[in-house]
Amino acid sequence: MLTTIDKILGGRVWLCQPKQGYRVAMDSVLLAAAIPAQPGDRVLDLGVGTGAVSFCLLARVPGVQMVGIDNNPEHLALARDGLARNHRFADALHLLEGDIAAISQGGTPALAAGTFDYVVANPPYHPHAAYAPSPYASKNAGHAGQDLAAWVKAACHALKPGGWFYSIFPQHAHTPWLQAVQAQFNQVRLKPLLAKASGGKHRVLIAASNQPLPGCYQVTPFILHEETGGYTPQGQAVLWEMAAIAMD
Repeated sequence: MLTTIDKILGGRVWLCQPKQGYRVAMDSVLLAAAIPAQPGDRVLDLGVGTGAVSFCLLARVPGVQMVGIDNNPEHLALARDGLARNHRFADALHLLEGDIAAISQGGTPALAAGTFDYVVANPPYHPHAAYAPSPYASKNAGHAGQDLAAWVKAACHALKPGGWFYSIFPQHAHTPWLQAVQAQFNQVRLKPLLAKASGGKHRVLIAASNQPLPGCYQVTPFILHEETGGYTPQGQAVLWEMAAIAMD
């Protein structure tokens, strides 16, 4: 497999990824920016892939302890390579190979129930029937054909009482995911990520918890681009300067 060595988050994070097939996009940086973790918190990255979400969060919040799990050994090998290059994260991220569906069934002993403050996932969102397959298997796995409910059940299993689950979805595909999230969590917050203030929804950040105050709430949108096409100051700050995205 041919690979590339890339930098994201304004050059603060190294990333090893396939040259062809599934490659990290803006979503990973945006998702990591939304997690309000503090030093000492434990975070589980479901479908860690090549490590982008974990690396971005660790760059912004030193002192967080993370576990990343994935069923793709090639991607995990690249994540380990990236971890070696981002050597300051070496003691903060533990990588596991495993099946996400087995977590909620107690089939992953290293991921005991109720032990994480936050769980994060950037899951595949296309059903096979609606997805035009890529010639690259890793890209297919990253975009289509997995059981969304299993991801949410795994998150619910791993979280401490009152913990939060964070994910990101394209606006056009977020409804089935939202239904899966609402089946397990009683409070859900949705933050639209708008291409421009005039419209064009790009993504939706979803935060969910079993804390009090049940319901589904849409919070203030986050605008990525100016009307003229460049990034907004807040978009620039998140993508290059490690700023956070508030889910309110």
